[in-house]
Amino acid sequence: MFGLGWNKTLLTSAGLNLNMTAPDALIRSKSLSKLPADLLQVPLLRDLLSEDFLFYYENTEGRLGLSGTLRRIAYEHDVTLTDELIKLVMDEPADVALWRSHNGTLKYYVIAMTRNKLAKLLEPAAKVALKDKQLTMVGEISIEGDTVQLFALEYAWNRKLLLASHADRVVVFSDPGMLLNSDGEFNASAESLLNDLLGSDKAKQSRFAGAFDLDAGSSDHSIAIKADFLSFSYQHFFPALKALRFDFSEKTLLSQQSWSTSMLLDVDPTHAATLYGGSSLWSSVPFQPGMCVAMPVDWNALTKAANSQAVVNKAADQLATQFAGNAAVCWYANSRLHTPLFVTQLGKEEGVDAILGAYFNYSIKGSADSEAEVAQIKPVTSPAGDVVWQNEQAMLGRSGKLVYFSPDASLVEQALAVTHKRQPALSDSWPDSKQAAVAVVDPKQLAQMVAHEVEMTLPHEQDEVLRGATDQHLLPKLEAVKKYPPMRLEMHATPKGAGWMTLDWQQY
Repeated sequence: MFGLGWNKTLLTSAGLNLNMTAPDALIRSKSLSKLPADLLQVPLLRDLLSEDFLFYYENTEGRLGLSGTLRRIAYEHDVTLTDELIKLVMDEPADVALWRSHNGTLKYYVIAMTRNKLAKLLEPAAKVALKDKQLTMVGEISIEGDTVQLFALEYAWNRKLLLASHADRVVVFSDPGMLLNSDGEFNASAESLLNDLLGSDKAKQSRFAGAFDLDAGSSDHSIAIKADFLSFSYQHFFPALKALRFDFSEKTLLSQQSWSTSMLLDVDPTHAATLYGGSSLWSSVPFQPGMCVAMPVDWNALTKAANSQAVVNKAADQLATQFAGNAAVCWYANSRLHTPLFVTQLGKEEGVDAILGAYFNYSIKGSADSEAEVAQIKPVTSPAGDVVWQNEQAMLGRSGKLVYFSPDASLVEQALAVTHKRQPALSDSWPDSKQAAVAVVDPKQLAQMVAHEVEMTLPHEQDEVLRGATDQHLLPKLEAVKKYPPMRLEMHATPKGAGWMTLDWQQY
């Protein structure tokens, strides 16, 4: 536990309230400085990312500020704490765990590594901390019977790092508030975290990897991201998907470099073959989407989402029992980013229209107070037998067991035309064996949709400077990616419980 307490200048960053045992993303790398260049091995990213990205670690304001601070400390106090510290951090193996901030960006991080030389470089820190304004010893903690000092390094305005080393282990926190509660006191969970990261137990040193069910691995880089972060907190609707992972390996024998993709699933093995053995939805959505994703959904989450609305509680309970299998969501270039097409399948057709209608009216009306208000929009049956609910923009349609919804009614109309073979379906040109795809991406259609979205949300007359920058930097990048063919993300094996499943990118 702490013996010196915290320096009061650090308390402004206290109380971040992060769950330090559950980072939103994790980077495991043999050399962080090589990561940007290796990311550019992906042709699509090479066209999207600029030269600034490649040299980010050299020119970022934070790195320059840290470099300048270390140079000044080394010069004034005659120590060897110089740019070699940064070089060792960036050029050596490390785990980097990241957490999102209040605005959803990955702002906070912890770097944990095993480095004898770096630990040696930190030895003069205690001497310097007694007489330097930017490097301060802020507390002590006991690690395996040894007293370990923690240092705060203020390297720019309102920017501080927290550093600690024990034996050959080094840990860097991007913000002291990650370990402080709202009263500026050291968190009990933080003490446990430091004991594990700085201790000699190899398994505990990799506790962040355990949060993503990762083993030691042999990849040069692994980037794992929680599904909850990627889905903007809608992951509770598809709880079986836990995370995505991207691995980079350099094959020295053939001088080949490649990235691979995996997803972490936790499924009931008894239902895995039904849910992941292939999807009929690809033959039920219009062709040429910008992006489509199909995954099993927890329909009971629909009931939980409606618990505050007494009018639709009953409908939600009934609705959750009607659906079967996967659901897909697709974005199209001729629509908007906020108006995708949703499609799923019913277990049976009989007796569902009243339930669908009640929930459609709830979704459109928002907070309704009575059954009379909810039942205002009546269903219409088309000559082809489709049942449709529609207001000014949105539409819900049922064709047999297939159910479509979109805030853009024209997408539902196109989808219903697909069911009656009046328009081509997405998978018309696919072999039957390719129905097990979990996602598709068409760079040309996706780029067109993004460009249209920019045009609609950022007209020239609103902000000439920002729109000028968009025209100069973003739109040319979108044009560059249009040359890439559509890709299908496939999973060729059936999950048998919890674990990582390898995915395969294929052109179609």
